Order: sequence, then C-alpha cells, then structure tokens
Amino acid sequence: MLRRTAPRSIAEYKFGQPNLSQPFKGATKAAASEAKDHGVKITKLSNGAKVITHNKEGSQVAVGLYADAGAIYDPAGAPGLNYVLRWGLTTANFENSLFQIDRTIRSYGAAADHLEVRKRFIGLRLEARPDSWKAPFDNYVTTLAAPRFAEPDIERFRDTMDNLASEARWQRPREYTVDRLETVAFYKENLGSPRFVLPESNDACSSEKLMLQYSKYITPSRVVIAGVNVDHNELVSTYENNSYPHSETAPHHVAVAADAKKIDFAQEDKSYTGGEFHEQENRAKEMGTKPDMESETIVALGFKSFGRINNVKDFAAAFVTQQLFNVNIEDGFRYNRLDTTHGVRSFYRPYTGTGLIGLTVHASPSTITKEVIDASKLFKSTKADNLAIGKARAAAAFYAAELEQSRDYCDFLGTNFSNKDLLRISPEDIFAAIEGVTAADVKRVIDLASSSKPSIWVSGETLSFPSLRQLGL
Repeated sequence: MLRRTAPRSIAEYKFGQPNLSQPFKGATKAAASEAKDHGVKITKLSNGAKVITHNKEGSQVAVGLYADAGAIYDPAGAPGLNYVLRWGLTTANFENSLFQIDRTIRSYGAAADHLEVRKRFIGLRLEARPDSWKAPFDNYVTTLAAPRFAEPDIERFRDTMDNLASEARWQRPREYTVDRLETVAFYKENLGSPRFVLPESNDACSSEKLMLQYSKYITPSRVVIAGVNVDHNELVSTYENNSYPHSETAPHHVAVAADAKKIDFAQEDKSYTGGEFHEQENRAKEMGTKPDMESETIVALGFKSFGRINNVKDFAAAFVTQQLFNVNIEDGFRYNRLDTTHGVRSFYRPYTGTGLIGLTVHASPSTITKEVIDASKLFKSTKADNLAIGKARAAAAFYAAELEQSRDYCDFLGTNFSNKDLLRISPEDIFAAIEGVTAADVKRVIDLASSSKPSIWVSGETLSFPSLRQLGL
C-alpha cells in the first residue's frame, strides 16, 4: 500500500530555526574597513641587519630574508656553490629538521621558496595569511642564524639539482642559454659564476665548503629582512626574539671575515670579456618528447650594457631600448617569459655595475644562421622612433615583474639598496628614470653594445653553426 505524499522544502518545517530561504529581516552589514597604506619603513637593527617593510594591509603577506651572498662570491674551485647553499639553508637548522620545517610551513598554509637576484643576493621567502606568517618565518630566521648543512641532507638533493639543470636545458632552452651565456660573457670573472650548479662541480660543493661560505658572507650586516603587508614592529620583534640571535661577532664569522671577497662594484663594468661556446646535443634523442625527431638550435647573443644599482638612469635607458627592440621584432608583452618559444626574443640582465643585453633565436639548423645575423643587425639598428611606446612598455614590464605581486615586491624591497646604508632605490625613482629616457640615451645603449665584443652561446644542433668570426658580428 502506497501512501500519498507531497514534496516539502526544508524551509517549510518549523524546527525553531528561521526561514533560510529568505534574507534575515533587519540584518545589517558590517562596514567594510578600508585598507590603509602605512608607507615604507626602514630600521637598522643593533646587530647590523636591515628591516624594510611596506604595509598596505593586503590579504597576502610576503616576508623574505635576503643575503648579499650570491653567485659573484662563489670560490673558483666550487662554481655554483651559491645554488647548493640555497638548498642547504632550507634543509635543516639546529632547532628543526627538514621534516619539521616543511611540516610547519604546510600546517600554517604558507608557501616557501628560495631564490637568487642579479647574481648578488640569495633569498628565503615566505607567503602566508596575515595571521599565520610568524611561525614559518621564525624557522627561517633560525635557519639563517644556526644552519646545519648536514652532509646527508645535502646529498639527498644532489640528484635533484642535476635533474633541474637538465630540465632547464630541455624545457626552458631560452632561459638556459642566457644563463650559460653569462659564464662566457664574463669568463673567469665574478659574474661568470653560474646561477645553478652543474653536474661536474656538484660534488665539489661539500658541506664543509657550505659552512665556510656561510660564515664568510651571511653575516647580519649583509642581511636584509623585507616584508609586504606586515606590520613593521611585528616583523622586527619576531626577528629579534628568535631563539638563536645572529651576531656579527660570532666565532665562525670572525674567523673568516678577512677572507671574504671584496668586490668593487664601481669597476664591475670592466669585467665583461666576451666569448663563445657551442654545446652540441641531440635534443630529440635526449628529451624523448619529439616524435618526429626534428633538430633544433638555440642561440643566445649578448652585448655589454649598463647595470641597475650604480646609475638608475642608465638602467632605464637599457630597459627602454630592449622594449624598442621588442617592438621591432613584434614581440608582445607577456607575463610568463619562461615558456619554450621559437623565433627571436630579447633579454636584458642588469647586475649591480654592469649588464648584458641581447637576443635569443630558437629555430631549425637550416635557418638559424640567417636569423641570428638578421636579428643582430636589427638590434644594432634600434632607434627611438617609437620612444613613447617603448617607455610605456618598459613601465608596464617593470610593474608586472617586480611590483604587481606581493612576493615580487618583497624581493624588490630586499635587494634594492644602493649602498650599505639605508639609501634605497624606490619604484618611483625607476618610473621617473624610464619617463626621462631620451633618444640620445637609446643611442648610447646601442653604441655601447656595438662597441663591445659580442658573446654567444649555442645549444642543440651546433655542428653546422658558424663561429663568431665566421658570422662577422
């Protein structure tokens, strides 16, 4: 026997709760609080470290620790040591193991990574909610003050480092060739040290060398603590209340202080040497992702240019010149420049006192030679006909790369001090310099590039590619 039933919505039942299908009567909305910009604040701590913050009261906090200990300080016998040092700093410290550090980061919903900036700085960076950044950040402060560099922790990542170098060559050939171009453009100079460790020098970067490198260069006076959307006083107190105070007078720092490399950044532009290297590789065979087994060649061609920190006006001129060349090759503006792209693309790598500007060409071996020659002539003939467009593109590219995301802005704050004091380069300084670029400045950049010996790195099918002398560049 079937009973006759009628469907009823849950809101029709009277269980004492209000009808949820209708908005509450007389409900009031809480007034939305307006975010307040607290401006940039800078403090130099008693141990010599610098703290810089810009609290915009945003919903995402980015905090980072940046040390003046990048690739330019690598010893000659261990190229790529800075890369292994970054991995070593994130493995363990005298307070927590790698598992405990990783668990803390994950349990607070934070994101962490390590990075290098302009071959001069290495950094540890965290992103988290405004209410959950302190515990993960405290772990990283401990790591910078009391690292372990245990050999088993380093060994577990050596294969990872080798694999990442290979994957960069296969998946991001454009970026890879520019990275390798730096090693021949500044051959046997500080800037010639690689950004990543190569398999042939991986074993040389031992735990002992990591501890020695740390003791020389990661001292409080060489460290900047940066934060975005975080209260300045809270960041200072979190750093200073760490269980392991970082001191310049610690025995391990004092013992090797005299051995630290002294670099005259005012003379860094003289370190450009120029050079070439051809790296033969059957990419189709090695990669295993080309079913038609087609050959390809990737070329990075670079010239001497201006740096970033010593003279902001020169940096802006080179940056605008790169964008003018992008107009000539009809290269659109994009956020992700790490993708595999064929054809001609430009690059500009500014360092502290000098820079490297040029182009990459990714094409088949049958056409690569002509494309490189044509692209080189086009670059050297860059003029300021579209100067207003070049300025607009440069300003947009700078904003997208270094200011738009809180993590990128944190990197900018932590790595743009013009000297060891509290004099910093602000975004407004760079925007003003870009706006002030003239046609004479563009010509000056092209003249400097044309008067320097070119550098070239060729990867892929290189047996049929001519040398620099044969190219006539």
